[in-house]
Amino acid sequence: MIAEPVPMRRLGIGVAIAVALVTSGCAAGQVAATSNQKAVEAGTQADAGTIAIRGLLIQPPTGSTPSYDIGADVPVTAVIVNSGTKADQLTGITSSAFASWGAFQSTADADAVAAAAGQTSTTPTPGGSSQPTPSTTVAIAPGARVSWGVPDAKGELLLMHLKQRLFPGTTLVLTFTFASAGSVTVRVPVGLSATPGTAVIPAPTSSEGAG
Repeated sequence: MIAEPVPMRRLGIGVAIAVALVTSGCAAGQVAATSNQKAVEAGTQADAGTIAIRGLLIQPPTGSTPSYDIGADVPVTAVIVNSGTKADQLTGITSSAFASWGAFQSTADADAVAAAAGQTSTTPTPGGSSQPTPSTTVAIAPGARVSWGVPDAKGELLLMHLKQRLFPGTTLVLTFTFASAGSVTVRVPVGLSATPGTAVIPAPTSSEGAG
C-alpha cells in the first residue's frame, strides 16, 4: 500500500478527491489487522476490486481537546468510489480500537450521538427521546460515490466507542469490508490539530506507550 498525501482539514481536500476520481489507485495491500498507533503518515488511499477509497483520514479533535478519550465517537473523512458496473455495499469497518461504526444521514445526527458519547453522566435523555440510529450498511451504486467529511457531503461517518485514547499524529489500522469487492486493510492517520498546544504527539508515560 502506498500512502497518498491528503490535507489535514476539510478545506482543500476536493483537489485530492478529484484526482482520485479520474485515476486508478495503488493495488490494495494488506497489513496486520491490529490497531497499534504509530508515527503519523500522510493521508491514505486503498482499493478493493472495483472499489476505491480516497482521502481517508480520521479527523483531529476540535477546540482545546488534545486527544479523543476512551468512549468517544470519532469522525472520519472518506470518499468511496464504485468504478464497476454493479452496485456494492460497505458492510463493515473494524478495528480493535473501537466497538462499532455508523454512517449518519446528517452531521447534526452524528454530532448529537458524539456529544452524548462524550458525556460521563448516565442521566437519561430528557423526555426519554432516543439518539439517532446510524446505518451499518452503505450502498454504492455503479459509477457513483459516497463521501463523508468533504464539502459536498451531507452525512457523517463515525468510528464509535473508542477503546483507547487517540492522539493527533498517530494512526489506526482499519479493515473495510464490502459485500462484493471483499476486504481491504489500511493504516489511517489522525489529522493534526490546528489548535496551539494540541498538535504534538505526547511522550510515552509509564502506563501508555507510543506504539
